Amino acid sequence: CIISSRLFTEISDGREIMDQEKSNRIKIIVKIVSFVLVTIALIGVVTLFLHPEHAARYSDERSVEANRIFDERENSIDVIFLGHSGVYSGISPMEIYKKYGFTSYDFSQARQLPWESLEMLKAVLKVQKPAVLVLETDQLFYDAGKNIAESFGRSLVHNFVPILKNHVAWKDWFNKGKKRERSITKGYKFSKDVKPFKGNKNWKPTDKAYKIKKSHLGPFKDICDLCKENDIPVLLLEVPSTKKWDYSKFNAVKKISEEKRLPFIDMNQILEEFGFDWETDSRDKGDHLNYSGAVKVSDYLGKYLQDTYGLVSRKGDEKYASWEEDLCKYEKMIEREVNKK
Repeated sequence: CIISSRLFTEISDGREIMDQEKSNRIKIIVKIVSFVLVTIALIGVVTLFLHPEHAARYSDERSVEANRIFDERENSIDVIFLGHSGVYSGISPMEIYKKYGFTSYDFSQARQLPWESLEMLKAVLKVQKPAVLVLETDQLFYDAGKNIAESFGRSLVHNFVPILKNHVAWKDWFNKGKKRERSITKGYKFSKDVKPFKGNKNWKPTDKAYKIKKSHLGPFKDICDLCKENDIPVLLLEVPSTKKWDYSKFNAVKKISEEKRLPFIDMNQILEEFGFDWETDSRDKGDHLNYSGAVKVSDYLGKYLQDTYGLVSRKGDEKYASWEEDLCKYEKMIEREVNKK
């Protein structure tokens, strides 16, 4: 009897311990779930204050300069250049404005991919109605798997939890809503570095066409269709880039241009027309342009766009007085940087 009593007591104690442990686990799970729900609720509430009017308005450091297009007056940009780093390295909107008078902006960021370009365009069309969209084509061929996965994953997270993307909005909120200063370069990134391209400058002609990933081609064509819906002419453009560009890529883009009935300029094939020189006009041995190269490209594009699309000069128009102010600041910045040792 004594043994049975002890055994019963031990079993009862064991059950009590197991029940207590189970109860503790349930309490921990409830606390974790409650914490997650409260956190999500707080993010939702704070997002109401910090979520910008336009989803692409604020982003990570990679695209802060590009997204300052949202600081421009509504419907004041005549031309938008949309694409990756080849755009902000090779096209200077202020050089174009200085000589031809119409306004433009480099809506571009490093390693920008077509689905990013599509989302950015959707956002900017809410506040701008450009007369022309210049769509850079090299973004079609950016196939680095890791960066593609990171970009796509980041876009998904940012769409579901926008506050994670919009960290710049915190600064605006605590700054009592004061506006950021306009970009004096209009998205262009200056570089005076000179690193010549020393390789073979003569590509072999071929009838083969590069096979573009469906994940790239679909959004790229969607951009063209979106512009058509909004009566915005599209110009396909390849800025000089000899490291990664070849005839198979030219053929692939030419096929798109013919299918969509869009003009296509491959500047690699007309370098002599605007005095381009790989000895002096690249900052990284043939991939991106420096200031010297950007001035030449911008001059050619400015004239082509004005002649082809009848873009008018905004100089002397009071509505565009801010562009004259920014041009003065831009020229001072250029002079300072060029003379810097």
